[in-house]
Amino acid sequence: MTPVPDGDDDPGMQAARLVRSARSLAVQGWEVPQLPRGVATGRLVRLRCGVYAPAAWHDLPAEQQDLGRIHAVAVGALRPPVFSHGSAALLHGLRVLHPDGEVHVCRPRGTGTHNSVNGVRNHHLELPAADVVELQGLRATSLERTALDCARFWRAEDALVLLDQAARRGVDPGALTARPVGRPTAPARQGLPSRREVPCPVARSHADPEPPCRGRLRRGNSRTPWELAEGEERWR
Repeated sequence: MTPVPDGDDDPGMQAARLVRSARSLAVQGWEVPQLPRGVATGRLVRLRCGVYAPAAWHDLPAEQQDLGRIHAVAVGALRPPVFSHGSAALLHGLRVLHPDGEVHVCRPRGTGTHNSVNGVRNHHLELPAADVVELQGLRATSLERTALDCARFWRAEDALVLLDQAARRGVDPGALTARPVGRPTAPARQGLPSRREVPCPVARSHADPEPPCRGRLRRGNSRTPWELAEGEERWR
């Protein structure tokens, strides 16, 4: 697992500093019976079972609150999870166009459920060691793997915005299309591309000021690849 350096002013680290377990609050003088009253009076915010934040949580922008919820899941987990999809994208510092409010984690195949439980969405993915990095002290899918998974599972507009950012950070679109995506774990839902189909941006010069995802989106049926058409130029 490769660690990725974080700055002290990283938004995720700012949010992480507000996340407190019940045990750490006990060190600060909070007795367990006092915690519900602290929440009721607004002095504490309950993020999930056994994990809290001070009232300053409400002053955080929505994106930092999303990052804080990721750290809250890590604090309350029995084993260090691997964050993926939109959660990994946020940890990488990428903009997520339409956050779904859930924390996404990877599980080995055959364990747990795909359903969202207490705001955590499980994904059964086979992750090689090279696909896992350390971000803000947490385990997450690499930038390339995050781009690949989001391209497979997200709606076109959301995937294009993220792929554009990933391409500008050095992710090679050709490498994404060359990677095997494996067996899909669930059938494609209405309005989503097939899990086997990976839209990737057209390679452009870094000198081109126009984002790769700028252009006209066209949608085929729900099981055909999304296309970006700009004149005769397309990418899938």
